[in-house]
Amino acid sequence: MPFYDYECRECGEKFTALLSMSARDALEATLPCPECGAKGPRRLLSTFATNAGSAKAGSTPSHSCGGGG
Repeated sequence: MPFYDYECRECGEKFTALLSMSARDALEATLPCPECGAKGPRRLLSTFATNAGSAKAGSTPSHSCGGGG
């Protein structure tokens, strides 16, 4: 199940919820804000984590994605 980021329309609190993709649309309208309890938060554009930023700039990867020879 994916995580979704929300912002309360009443108090502006930002929070994350774990919802199944199939039930997300039905549950969003009744999803309560953990701060004030208001329902129907606004879904935010979520980002995802990668480890691509851990490589030093200008370095080359230690593996190859094909390119046989």
